[in-house]
Amino acid sequence: MKLYFSTYTWKRFKTIALICIPTALVVNSIYFDRSYYSSGSFFVAATSVTFTELMLVSFVCTFISLLLRKRFPKEEEVIKKLSLMVITFILVSVFFKYLLFKVYAAIPLFKTEFNEHRLAWICLSVSIITIFLTFLMESIHRFREWKLTLQETEQLNTSYKQSQLNALKSQVNPHFLFNCLNSLSSLIEEDEEKAENFLNELTRVYRYLLRNDHEQLVTLHTEIDFLKAYTHLLRERFGEGLQVHLAIDENDQGKLLPPLLLQALIEHTCAQNIISKQQPLRIHITSTGYHVLRAAYNLQPKTFSKDLDHDNSLDAMIKKYKLLGLELIITKDRNGQQLILIPLISEKKEVVQ
Repeated sequence: MKLYFSTYTWKRFKTIALICIPTALVVNSIYFDRSYYSSGSFFVAATSVTFTELMLVSFVCTFISLLLRKRFPKEEEVIKKLSLMVITFILVSVFFKYLLFKVYAAIPLFKTEFNEHRLAWICLSVSIITIFLTFLMESIHRFREWKLTLQETEQLNTSYKQSQLNALKSQVNPHFLFNCLNSLSSLIEEDEEKAENFLNELTRVYRYLLRNDHEQLVTLHTEIDFLKAYTHLLRERFGEGLQVHLAIDENDQGKLLPPLLLQALIEHTCAQNIISKQQPLRIHITSTGYHVLRAAYNLQPKTFSKDLDHDNSLDAMIKKYKLLGLELIITKDRNGQQLILIPLISEKKEVVQ
């Protein structure tokens, strides 16, 4: 019912009223003939009653249309939906017209008898008007839906462009590159084999960033493969202070998600929490069995203010998921762990460039 009443904005109510006024004049002219204009009081009373009846019919038909749109939301069901609308609206209109003229016959003021012949002509006229208005209102509704879809597509495209900028920022992030070069320099002196492995992983990370900065969605398998290289670099910096555990269901490997989502999550988590050998940060990314990833980590927030850049990166991903019709759910469990539920996408959703 909330949806029903929210449909009747002032603009919509005004449009319906403007349609009902001339329709009331036509209906009464056919039914009452010349007596409709016999006196001012008769004209005003009959017009008011018929107008009220037409407004009531409009409310009922709009409520029915909302139910039918909800029942038949698919594009291929549009013919069935419109057919049911037309039939139902005509039946409702005829029924209310029958009651209306029974009321007129029962009220002495109108001094008229129930006329089946004129009622039949009115029902025919109303049926034609109903068919026309049904197709007109459906066209307007579909046009509004198209505009809304276009706006959402533009928002998604904007969000995608923003994610490209965030990816570019990550590519040239001086702190990340500086830390990696420091780690590499230390490894060269200590262990050349480890240094070579570190350099290989660093190359994989930047190759992924360059290759996928134009992709809207990637497979989970691809993202996990990149994440392993990325966490390898972080572990060289944080050592045993950072522990990342992955348990991904084989059935989820081919599902899709925005690129760099898990990287943004790891980066955000590392930026906001204390990481040390004494207080290790444990991040678990697992499949839930319902094509949803569950990311959990122990909260041990830093005392200084939050890094807004990392917050913005995660916020951009949350917004993008909303535009895709999904939602990242962020909450806490009873043990004080931060939980993030990441729905995986089954079909690739194209964004108009």
